[in-house]
Amino acid sequence: VDIMNKNNYPIDFYTGSTPVKYMTILGSTNPGFVGIGIATPQNKIHLDAGSLQITNATTGNSTSGKGLLIGQSSSGSANVEINQQENAPMNFLTNGAARLKIQSDGKVALGNYTTFTANSLLHQYVNSATETYHQFTNSTTGAGSGTTGLQVGIDANGNAIFKNNYSSGSNGTMNFYTNGTERVRISNAGNVGIGTSTINSKLTVDNSYSISGTGQGIDAISSGTGVNLTGIKSVATGTGTTAGQSNRALRLETTSSANAYNYGADIVVTGTGLGAFGINSLLTGDAGVTNIGIKSESNNGSNNYGMDSKAVSASSFNNGGKF
Repeated sequence: VDIMNKNNYPIDFYTGSTPVKYMTILGSTNPGFVGIGIATPQNKIHLDAGSLQITNATTGNSTSGKGLLIGQSSSGSANVEINQQENAPMNFLTNGAARLKIQSDGKVALGNYTTFTANSLLHQYVNSATETYHQFTNSTTGAGSGTTGLQVGIDANGNAIFKNNYSSGSNGTMNFYTNGTERVRISNAGNVGIGTSTINSKLTVDNSYSISGTGQGIDAISSGTGVNLTGIKSVATGTGTTAGQSNRALRLETTSSANAYNYGADIVVTGTGLGAFGINSLLTGDAGVTNIGIKSESNNGSNNYGMDSKAVSASSFNNGGKF
């Protein structure tokens, strides 16, 4: 059956005992545009004040809560909703291949979802022994290749990888924050700063740190030829108004009540043939190697202590070493 209007006027469809127009097919203006609930459709199919529902024999079509629903938010806002109303996933494909699935529990499977089930809110899987990453870029890093910006993922061997591929001058660092404050920074040269963004060595720590557990607190081992190795090096180089500053490699201070004990190095041997080291500086290289357990150096009239052990309370015992 053909319905034809040769005068370039729209074809309108009405229903009801008091006719109400529900659908229009435009003629000369935007010919072929179909409007449902609107007399002036702006696209091939223009649905106004409603949603598109898609069902099949599995979902059934007896009620409104079946199948797939696409449209504006039912609350009347401008939000768009794509609603899988069944207890089933929503699958997305490109070029005939499975790419992404939103499971009925809300978890997202990224990749060939036919080969796995998502176990986290976002689960990415590659069904082969190859690396897989999430990549983050912006106009600074550029987006011209697969090795720009930040990559987070795993390599072919299953090792966790955090990779910042960007480096320009002092930029390209990797920064770690808690409670909105930077705590740790890894420079683009591989040096680490804890509590500071000014990194002067392989490990720069602002303020203080502690070492707990068994074994040596600091174990400095030199195994190369002609290598100078310093276990702890404390250097005061101030001048002018900073001359006379105190620079201590280790400072141990007792401020508690009477009979408190404070040891620079507390070494206890209870077995036979055992050795205990507060600071162990071990030399295993060839001749010409300098190995220093603690190095304390002073310039320009500064006070410099290898170990500063201080008792400030009555009857306290404070043993360390002051050099």
